[in-house]
Amino acid sequence: MLGSQSSAGDTGSVRPGGEAASDSFQKREQALENMYIHQRELENLKKIQEKLARHRAHLEELDMHVGEMVEAKTEAVEKGK
Repeated sequence: MLGSQSSAGDTGSVRPGGEAASDSFQKREQALENMYIHQRELENLKKIQEKLARHRAHLEELDMHVGEMVEAKTEAVEKGK
């Protein structure tokens, strides 16, 4: 009985370089994907940091406004005495 043998170029045959060539291609693809994901995460973190800075500035404005209101109320109470 003769078994089926694949020669180079046949569907399902092992290419020259074999699994190592395929493995290095997969590693490269994975590395590129990881770099892309990392870049997107950095962009998202930068956007979050910018948004946080805007919110902190807004909170400082609100804090100043509350301080002004407390001061005005304190002055009004003292004038009323």
